[in-house]
Amino acid sequence: AEVRANAAGNLAFALANLGRFREARPIYEEAIAETRAASGPESNAVADILSPYASVLWYLDERERALGVYEESLRIRRRTLGPEHPNYAMTLVNYADSLVTMAQYERAVPMLREILALRGKTLPDSHPSVAATMVLMGRALGPLGQMEDAERSIREGLALRVRLLPKGDWKIASARSILGGHLTLARRFADAEPMLLDAERELAATLGADSAIVADTRRRLVALYTAMRRADEAARWQALVDRKPTR
Repeated sequence: AEVRANAAGNLAFALANLGRFREARPIYEEAIAETRAASGPESNAVADILSPYASVLWYLDERERALGVYEESLRIRRRTLGPEHPNYAMTLVNYADSLVTMAQYERAVPMLREILALRGKTLPDSHPSVAATMVLMGRALGPLGQMEDAERSIREGLALRVRLLPKGDWKIASARSILGGHLTLARRFADAEPMLLDAERELAATLGADSAIVADTRRRLVALYTAMRRADEAARWQALVDRKPTR
């Protein structure tokens, strides 16, 4: 059972990493059942699979269910690993990401500060949680009106990704998209527009036009052109968002 669970978990993770969330879901569910059978319902191995499974549910728009799965994973990890472990931090950043997307910025910020407090202790800069948290902190602080801190945080996270990830990794373009969204909020449209258009093109080429990550960038383009009062462009991008299920 353990070997089967590992194989299923690895396949699901690979599919999710390619943005193929719908295919990943049933394989994650199989891996969770196998892992519970092999190592007990409350083991750290179960939490390891629950965390990325929650992200998949989130991208498939099952938001309440995803939050519940994150909370279960965090509860197990807090007990088995403690709150300074990198794997606990990774789940916490994904949970905070969900809260930011739901505009629950005040709830997310203390979680993000908790993760960044581990930087240089249990979290080296090379750990993906660090860059992800910086980018996310910017997404949370901007709408709270802390514009300069938000931009600094996103740019620092982007620079880390550029330094650590292979050229062309979609997470770099995703951070640029988030920076473009922030620049729209700051009404710096001339900077935001080329950044968002480039990010959309690159993400669509890497992940496929129907990826949820691409849809996020297209929504930022709708927000940009709406703010610029270019209604035709906003409508064109909105039509692409609405065209068919993006998750």
